[in-house]
Amino acid sequence: MSEQKMIKEAAELIDHIGIDLSDDQWQETLASDLHSLGVRYDPLTVRDALAISEIILWAGRTAKIARLDRRTESDVVYGHARSIGDRDFGFIHGDQDVRDAFLRVTTRSGVEVAWPIRELVEDYKDHLFTQYEWS
Repeated sequence: MSEQKMIKEAAELIDHIGIDLSDDQWQETLASDLHSLGVRYDPLTVRDALAISEIILWAGRTAKIARLDRRTESDVVYGHARSIGDRDFGFIHGDQDVRDAFLRVTTRSGVEVAWPIRELVEDYKDHLFTQYEWS
């Protein structure tokens, strides 16, 4: 069964049962059930979309950025946002989910890194990743 067909059937079942998807418990249950079927349930929230739009704008402007290391909570990496692409700095397809892409960054020390957009969205929402004017 195709992923689209499974999603359609799940949506029809949810509609038939009358589940309120705004209830977090049902969303977690649905996500777990779909995951067990091999279907990714990954809703895009308004906050996610705003974070993604900022990240894309920064890449387009070659903005100076700063990212606090979530593991140490003390190390900050400074750099220039360069482009959105794949892990190897290549292009992504126009129909690819941008959340599966990477932000190419040239750090202040000159190292080229590729940071996953999904991680950056969470870091942005947690105020660990931002545009920053450093000298």
